[in-house]
Amino acid sequence: MIVAINYSNETFKKAAKLNAFTAKHFGKVDKVISYSPNDVDEYFKIKNSKIFENKRGDGCWLWKPYFISKTLSELNEFDYLVYVDSGICYLNKIDYLIDKMNGVKQDIFYTQTPLLEVQYTHPEVIKALNAEPYKFTNQAQAGLMVIRKTDFSVKFIQDWLDLCQDSNLLTGNFDDCSSEPFYISHREDQSLFSVLTKKHDLKPFMDCTDYGRFPVNYLHNDILFKITHYESNYKLDKTVFLLFRKANPFIYFLKFILKKIFASIGFTRHKFLTDLANLKI
Repeated sequence: MIVAINYSNETFKKAAKLNAFTAKHFGKVDKVISYSPNDVDEYFKIKNSKIFENKRGDGCWLWKPYFISKTLSELNEFDYLVYVDSGICYLNKIDYLIDKMNGVKQDIFYTQTPLLEVQYTHPEVIKALNAEPYKFTNQAQAGLMVIRKTDFSVKFIQDWLDLCQDSNLLTGNFDDCSSEPFYISHREDQSLFSVLTKKHDLKPFMDCTDYGRFPVNYLHNDILFKITHYESNYKLDKTVFLLFRKANPFIYFLKFILKKIFASIGFTRHKFLTDLANLKI
């Protein structure tokens, strides 16, 4: 069985409905569960009240490993769980990604960004987790993943949830980060997920979103940028997800198609693709 989950507050409620619709009809999953803030257990809320006071990410995205862990506990062994942020819709079957992860015998499918830990994981968190060797490696994405339920994956997600319940590690609220001149900002649950994948020697797959097709979307001033060259078993030739976030998804999809067309005939310059992405329709 393949179960897809998402989460939304009122801001992302419409996006979550599109996410669920595309998961069923394009992703071809067997079941979709849409969670909301009301589905978080009261005891868990009280236990982590300091974290849930943060408006950013409805509590710094602590609900994410919580709901992934909760859903995994309700699945049978070897079932699949797909988590995708509500601001993402499905374009292709999830079976494609499952075949890829099974091909390399890895229980967790995840991707990474061209951005580096040194800029997007707080230096004190890197120090606390003994993650110095990973400072100049690419940061994993926690906005989408496919998990095959096994003893390993259940423990991995529980370890992630445990880390995220440490307020300092999750929020990155430390007094001083001047010791790291490259540092920009902490990415909460994603930073902790990313470090954990490296500690367990998991390998990322090629980014299967439109951002993976056009990584120039990540480019901004002062950002260190590293494109990874993947082994053949970790390469993907399909765009499975569209990362529209708060944009109009239909206009965003149209721009994606236009970018694909122009890229196919050689218009691949960063400025051109950026101007197209910002085009008002």
